[in-house]
Amino acid sequence: MLINRRPDLQKIAGCDDPRRAMDVVFVHGLGGDSWTTWMADKDNIGSFWPNWLAEDVPGLGIWTLGYAASGSKWKEESMPLADRGNQVLDLLSIEGLGQRPLAFISHSMGGIVVKQILRNAD
Repeated sequence: MLINRRPDLQKIAGCDDPRRAMDVVFVHGLGGDSWTTWMADKDNIGSFWPNWLAEDVPGLGIWTLGYAASGSKWKEESMPLADRGNQVLDLLSIEGLGQRPLAFISHSMGGIVVKQILRNAD
């Protein structure tokens, strides 16, 4: 059975500040997730380095994107990258991202997802 789990955009820091200068979205890669991909120690939330960025650079809205990215469609779901990019683009639009400067920090397949977002964005 194919499950089309929607991507999940999580607020990390500064996302509700209407005066923020820009937004930064962390996009994990194949086999990763929106939290542990960005942690030096998966058992220590203090090693979640997007929080460090928020402390070092005030005025940012920092987000993480979670989406199904298992190494095999047998484990979870499978969706063409173009469709995944469009799905994420819709989510970013709903959250109002793109109204101010927007930066992506991606790893591995996350970079390909971001490429699809950029190809289809206005």
